[in-house]
Amino acid sequence: MIEKQKLLQEDAIRRKESRLKTLKSAIRRDLTAEILVACGLDTSQDDPSSTQGWVSLSGKVHAMPDGKGMTKLERLQCYESVAREIVASEQDKWEVDTVHRLREERKAREAYTEMLRTMMAPPPPTQGVLKPRMRWKEALPHLEHAETYLAVAANTSGMRPKELFEMEMGNVEKNLARQVDRLESELRSSDKSSEGFPGTVEELEHRCKGTPMLEELRRRGWVEFAVQMLVAREKKEVQRKRKRRTYFMKLLRQVGNVQSDSTWAEVRARVEGHSDFDVIPDDAERESLFERVRGHAKEDEEKRKDDQKPSRSHGVDDDDGGGGGGGGGEEMEDGEV
Repeated sequence: MIEKQKLLQEDAIRRKESRLKTLKSAIRRDLTAEILVACGLDTSQDDPSSTQGWVSLSGKVHAMPDGKGMTKLERLQCYESVAREIVASEQDKWEVDTVHRLREERKAREAYTEMLRTMMAPPPPTQGVLKPRMRWKEALPHLEHAETYLAVAANTSGMRPKELFEMEMGNVEKNLARQVDRLESELRSSDKSSEGFPGTVEELEHRCKGTPMLEELRRRGWVEFAVQMLVAREKKEVQRKRKRRTYFMKLLRQVGNVQSDSTWAEVRARVEGHSDFDVIPDDAERESLFERVRGHAKEDEEKRKDDQKPSRSHGVDDDDGGGGGGGGGEEMEDGEV
């Protein structure tokens, strides 16, 4: 009796599994990714176990003849199983398509970057079109009709054409700056370093004639840009020197209290150790600036003495001397102006 009940139970389990398999096959036959999407399920994000798609499809699944004798829960479990298979397949397909798209976009960026490098390279014809320090608006007319530009512009991810241009232009300008650094070092170490930096292309070619550095700049078409950078650097250096001298002379006046009879030794003792004392590294230049400040102090003292002298046109006929005082006041104002 017990064995008979056991056999009956096993038979019922087999029948149930068979019915589930049949229902699952029927659902798989009729259910597609398009139907899931039409029912509101996002196959790239949503969880198939949510009721979003099942609410729309439950009636259809219940009406399937293969699902007769199945409970609602069993039908839902069959639907979820099939939906998971469909969603997994769609996600795999999306991942493959995404990898392929990213690969094609990367190839497009590489081709565009290679075109930029070619156009930034030395002449001939199509080369040398893009110059250092060129802005995007100036370069765009040379690029906007190229296939590589259009391919990158159509990309949905990654760097845009303008960003790639600015990155490559930045690399070119860094390379140019390194070349100018070496050129500046050679000019400073040459016998003609006292002449300053060359201000024209002709002067640079005369000063650096036959040097490998000049030949490299000439090959790249960067001679003119190198001169511009050297001139700009020299201007900045002059401004920095002027600023340092101003700070030091201000220090001498305010802290050193330089007078017409002051000596460098006593003023140096008062200002040495101050932060602005070290902005002038050369002691001879410090003393030279001190002499300038002392000369200005002497001029100011002589000016004050002249302002204090009584005027010849006032004062002698006035009993209280007020006229003379007025004349001295006018003279002082003129001196200040």
